[in-house]
Amino acid sequence: MQSPILYRLRYFIGTVLALLTLALGVQWWAHHKLEQWLSDQKANGYAISYKKLDVSLWSRSVSIDSLSVEPSGFVRTPNTIAGFVASVDISGVHLWRLLSGRGLFLRELSVRQPDIRIVNDTTKSTSRKSKPLSFLVSNVRVENGRITMARKGEQQPYLRMDAIRVHISNLGSPTTEDAPLSFRFDDYKVEAHHFFWKTGPVYHLAATHVLVTPEAARMEGFALQPDITRAQFQALLKTEKDFYRLAAQTIALSDMEWGVRNKRFFLTARRLDLHGADAFIYRDKRTPDDTRKRPLYNKLLRELPFDLDLETLAIGNARIVYEEQLNARGAGQLTFSQFDLNARALHSGYGRQQLPDVQIAIQTRFMKETTLKVDWTFNVLDKQDGFRIRGHILDFDAHKLDPFTEPYSNVKTRGKLALVAFDITGNDHDSKGTVGMRYDDLKIRVYRKKKPSRENRIASAIGNALVANDTNDKIKSTSVAVTRKPDASFYNFLWRNVEEGMQKIIL
Repeated sequence: MQSPILYRLRYFIGTVLALLTLALGVQWWAHHKLEQWLSDQKANGYAISYKKLDVSLWSRSVSIDSLSVEPSGFVRTPNTIAGFVASVDISGVHLWRLLSGRGLFLRELSVRQPDIRIVNDTTKSTSRKSKPLSFLVSNVRVENGRITMARKGEQQPYLRMDAIRVHISNLGSPTTEDAPLSFRFDDYKVEAHHFFWKTGPVYHLAATHVLVTPEAARMEGFALQPDITRAQFQALLKTEKDFYRLAAQTIALSDMEWGVRNKRFFLTARRLDLHGADAFIYRDKRTPDDTRKRPLYNKLLRELPFDLDLETLAIGNARIVYEEQLNARGAGQLTFSQFDLNARALHSGYGRQQLPDVQIAIQTRFMKETTLKVDWTFNVLDKQDGFRIRGHILDFDAHKLDPFTEPYSNVKTRGKLALVAFDITGNDHDSKGTVGMRYDDLKIRVYRKKKPSRENRIASAIGNALVANDTNDKIKSTSVAVTRKPDASFYNFLWRNVEEGMQKIIL
């Protein structure tokens, strides 16, 4: 007769062996099920291979080494994905819920050295959406990744990011409040180097370093550059349009918050800083005019398609070069260096009943030799698009403006402009104000309208007879009134006010 102790020992050992067998069987089943799922992706057009696959029910973890994904047949979606991942480590996985199709719930997902290429086929339409899978990942980490996106038939990618590092906390399926976002999260940090984005047929955007968190965003080595020449750009145009190059040492957005509120995207931030910006803008006036109405800045902000609240926009130590070509004699050029701008209270108009005035202060070196100061205010909610702009230029050689004054007024000037000041109020329809000047030893040359290369000596003589050589250290002022050209820019509107005042004072 067996002793009770021996019987209990055999029963315990048998139970343990049965449980171990069951556990090993379940683990084998889970391993086999996951292998089968990866293999079944061939039906969706992908071949997935790997060097090593481990599944542990004890630690509820999955690890895959040297994972490779390649298209193997017809992919039903517009986006085809291919790539290699050094390793994928998943911990805290609810295998039963995953394998039964009830959702993906993980404690941590770690992806090391992913190199992913996505090819977009615009001839394919997006398939009918199925019910989205519920998911929640407590921690997502991506280390040293790379992603490129290209269009089918094109070798060069239109999007590329290198050295990607990502950390996201509580990444999950969206709630109804998160729509139209396809995910939600608590915290994140995204970093990348050598960012490149082909924005269209003419320009690409690049940056040497990008860093984004929920509270801030920073871009270094920013550049928006054309991929074609000026002549090629002009050949594409039916109506006139600016050709430009933009760059900045740093662009930084601080104390920001973004998301979706009432199914509408919003962005709030305390400050947007652009340091070391360099802009070149060229316009060929020989191209036919674009006769569409150009809205003023009030309307542009008022009708933004998202909610914007930006306390301060600061541009520091920038340079702006503007070239305008009216004829074959060459382009006139305006240069603004050491350009500093501070703008406050930039808001969109959606859902707002009251907003403070936008206040903009500008100080710059004009044509590399004189100080230009401007104060500019307007209100976004003013549907008349009212504004007031005041400014002055000190100690300026008049001949520096010839490239721009001559094409418009057929007049060249010589002498010293000790002061040019303006104070203009206006709206979307017209403007009025005052222009004042103080000048020394001023002379003019008037050129023929039909033959602008030839001086009209009689008109020059009459003009110089009517113009006093100087203002005897006094400011001469005059009133101006200008009707806006709807298809012209705000800066053209401002210049026409100043030009009218200068002509009335000089002539």
